[in-house]
Order: sequence, then structure tokens, then C-alpha cells
Amino acid sequence: MAPSLKRLAAIREMTLIGVLAASPCEPDYSPTVDGVGSRNEIREFLTTRRARITPERAGLHAYGGRRRVSGLRREEVALLASISVEYYTQQERGNVRGVSEDVLEAVARALKFDEVERTHLFDLVRAAKRRPGRARPTSERVRPSVQRVLDTIIGSAAFVRNGRLDILSATGSATPSTPKPSPTPTGR
Repeated sequence: MAPSLKRLAAIREMTLIGVLAASPCEPDYSPTVDGVGSRNEIREFLTTRRARITPERAGLHAYGGRRRVSGLRREEVALLASISVEYYTQQERGNVRGVSEDVLEAVARALKFDEVERTHLFDLVRAAKRRPGRARPTSERVRPSVQRVLDTIIGSAAFVRNGRLDILSATGSATPSTPKPSPTPTGR
């Protein structure tokens, strides 16, 4: 096989198993996580690394007959990382907000990451955490018709709340005021 075909076949094989095609030492290699669909990137990264490790290589007894996955199951990664299966599944799906560095270290150890892979995982998680969440509407206002109804209520407490239970508007009776001193009984 010609050298160029061998290199092309090697690159294709590395891509299929999820290994970086270029060495981090090469001058044209510059890892970035800018603009990456971080959830998909984290999912793909963890899934390919999990498929690469066999239970025997991880030091586990392969239980069950035929395996549906080529590498470790999610349950096995969670066991090795000492976290719950649900928590690892959330991470693998890209939901990494609030994940501590200790948990990431445990996952990296369980999946036998080298230093480059470990750094890449931490970079992906940092990028995902930097992404702004959904912006909540800042100016929630009461419709004028509802405000008119509130204005007509006299002598009773009434208020309007939003979905987070913040009070948006209230009648005069519903607003907190300073307590008035009770009248002292006269000497009768």
C-alpha cells in the first residue's frame, strides 16, 4: 500500500474511533472550542472514549453474555467514577452545568484519559459553562386592563404574580405598610 494511502487509512481509522487526527505537537494543530455546539461535542467525545475502553482493560469483569456496546456501558463508567448512572448520563448528554472538577477527574480516570484528552474534556466543559443560559424576560408588565381591575378594588387585598411568583402589581391594601398602633383602651 502506498504511503499516502496508508496515512489516509490511518486517519480514517482514528476518526472512526474518535482519536485526534493530528498530533497536538504539530504546528498546524490549534485546538479551539469557540463556536462549538458544546452539548453535542461533549456527547460525542465521551461516547467515543467510552466505546474505546473494554471492561477487561478497565479492570471489570464482563458480565452478561452478548454486549450491545463495544466498550464500557454507562453503568460501568459511573461505577468506576463513583457517581450515579443518572449523573453520568446527564454529563454524557452535555448537561454539565454545576459539574465539579473532582467529578470530571473521576470520569477522566474511569475512561483512562491521557493528558491531552483530559485537557480537552475540561476545555469543553468550561466552554459549555460559559454559554449564557436562556434569557428571561426582564420587563414583565401587567396589562392595562388588569391594572384597571386592580385599581377598582377598594378595601381588599389583591395582587398579580408572574410565573416565578414575583408580585408585579397590587392594590393599596395588599402592599405592606407600617403597622398602625392600636388604640389604647380608655379607662372605662
